[in-house]
Amino acid sequence: MKNSHGNVQALKIAIFFPHKTAFYQYLLHAMCRGFEELGVEVTGHCGLLPEGELVNFCLNYKPNIVLEMNRARCDVQGLPKNVTHICWLVDLWEKSVDQYYGSEMIFFFDPTWKDYYPFESEFFCDYLPPGACTKNQGINRTENIKHDFSFSGHIPKPWNEDELNRKISFEGGPSLRFGELYQAVLTESAHASSCLPPSKAVARINRLIRRGCRVPRVKRLNKDNGLYQLVKYLHGTLYYDVNTRVVRMWGRQQLVQQAINISDSVGIYGTKNWADWEQYRKYYKGMVNNPEDLTSVYSGSRINLHQGVGMHFRVIDCMSVGGAVFVMRRQEKITNGEIGDYFEDGVHFVSFDIDSFAEKASEFLANKHKQQKIGKAAAEVIAASHTWRHRAEKIINDYRRL
Repeated sequence: MKNSHGNVQALKIAIFFPHKTAFYQYLLHAMCRGFEELGVEVTGHCGLLPEGELVNFCLNYKPNIVLEMNRARCDVQGLPKNVTHICWLVDLWEKSVDQYYGSEMIFFFDPTWKDYYPFESEFFCDYLPPGACTKNQGINRTENIKHDFSFSGHIPKPWNEDELNRKISFEGGPSLRFGELYQAVLTESAHASSCLPPSKAVARINRLIRRGCRVPRVKRLNKDNGLYQLVKYLHGTLYYDVNTRVVRMWGRQQLVQQAINISDSVGIYGTKNWADWEQYRKYYKGMVNNPEDLTSVYSGSRINLHQGVGMHFRVIDCMSVGGAVFVMRRQEKITNGEIGDYFEDGVHFVSFDIDSFAEKASEFLANKHKQQKIGKAAAEVIAASHTWRHRAEKIINDYRRL
């Protein structure tokens, strides 16, 4: 990778994100800026190019690397072999993780996906959380507090009757309505005193499917073991509903309802789906796309709530401007990628489960000094280790080790 003068040869990287939205445009700008600060020539586009157009682009621009979000080389097989393809897998959509393969490098947004990935020995794969924009990061705490609690993110629409009445059947087995399958997964979570989310049940199903293991008998879900067998045959929209939608709906409802139980000063920001939930409609403030407006939300909330992947976009962005973050703990400890692997609980953020939320949140709301102290400490760590320049350095270093 060095030229005749002994200097590191300049790299050319092309980055493609799935759609042209305000979020992707902001993210693309931030990511490109991180590479540019390292002297990398970079170009980017919001919208994945059709295979033929991508091939022609590579022939003309001649990049060393093509980095695409949520698309692997298996879906662009005509891509020149001398171009290293990197897939940054952020959203599975209606696929399973094993349907993304062929790229020389694959990075996972959710660290648990690596555990399910069957091609780890064939392709380079690792965890890659998002970073903060080096232009926008910095402490921006404000005295203009808008909310005790805020949540920024998506919630799926409530189930409608047609969705709940979908028939699921398989050869030699029973026929169930989707509503019965959905309730079975929720029932499994109710058996745990710590309010075990359905994600654990679904994750176990996925592990069994992806590893090709013999499906065990689980009496709680179905005495004939029908649930596990049925899930094996799910695909497309139904797979997404079982694997993602049910988990997200449960988590968001648990999180927001806990805040509402403590205070009426709750602000929900995100897609219009929130307005379809009657119990949350009065708290819904609309969609925020402008980074400056999001900064105002994060810094103007005493507690910013998060449920999901620990090192999420909203967590990084919130911390980068000095916002205080409450993170719902995962039920199962993972080996790498927890927010606690990078930040200290109680110093840079506050973790909680449903049982501890009320006590922790009430104490925190009454302590203005602690709100400011945690926000400031988190912003300092972000600036030192978690900007898009740091993420770009990792990508380049991993690429050079291939």
